[in-house]
Amino acid sequence: MDTRGSCLKIYLHIRDHMDVNTGIMFRTTPNYEIDDRTFVVAGVPRAGTTSMMRLLEALDIHIDFDNPRNLESKKYSGNFSNICDNPNFPVELLFNDSKWGTWGFKAHDLSPYHLFYRKIDTYLSMVNNPTIIIPTRDFLSQGIRDQLDNPKYRIEPLMYNALQKWQKVLEFYISTHLPVCLVSYEKLLTTPRTLGFLLDWMFGEHSYDHPGFEWLRVDDPRYIDTK
Repeated sequence: MDTRGSCLKIYLHIRDHMDVNTGIMFRTTPNYEIDDRTFVVAGVPRAGTTSMMRLLEALDIHIDFDNPRNLESKKYSGNFSNICDNPNFPVELLFNDSKWGTWGFKAHDLSPYHLFYRKIDTYLSMVNNPTIIIPTRDFLSQGIRDQLDNPKYRIEPLMYNALQKWQKVLEFYISTHLPVCLVSYEKLLTTPRTLGFLLDWMFGEHSYDHPGFEWLRVDDPRYIDTK
C-alpha cells in the first residue's frame, strides 16, 4: 500500500465532510505497509486518554498496563519528560516491541518543557511504526474532571493549568515528524463518523473491524472512584 497515497485519500475523505466539524486533525499517517504497530495514547491528564485505551482494548490490541481502572502502567505514567530520563525506558520499549509486535501504552502527560521533545521523538522513533493518538477535551470539562480527583483545589487554577499543558502538547504536534492524530473526545461522544475517521487514520481506510461503541463509557464511575 502506498502510504502517501493512503494519507492523501484519508485527508480528502475527511475534507469532503468539512461542512461539519469532524473533530479530527493529523499531519501524517502511520506506515500501513508494516503489520506491527506501537500505539501511544498521549496528551494531558483528564482529557479522554482512558477512553482511547478502551478503544485499543476493544480492538484486541495488547496493552501494557498495571492499573485496570485507567489502563495505565507506572512505567509510563506521569510527566513524560521524567520517564524519558529513565535509562530503562528505551530498553522497555524495544523489549515490548519484540515480545508483542503490535501493542499500546498510555503516556498521558505529554506536557513537559520543550527541550525534552527531541528525546521523546528519538525514543518513540525506535518502536515499530509509532502511532500516536492524542484525545482533546474542552478545558472546562477537563477542569471539572480534574477537580473530581482533587476536590481541595479551586477549578479556576485547574482550568488554567489545562490550557498551559495544551500549549505544550500543540508545540509537540507541530514540531514532531511522527504520525500524530488529534481527536476530539466530545466529538467521539456525539458524532459516530469521528470514530470512523480515527480508525481510517489508524489502520487505513476500511482496513479494520469496527469495534462498535460499547467501549465508550460516558462518565464511567471507574474513572473517578479511586477507592
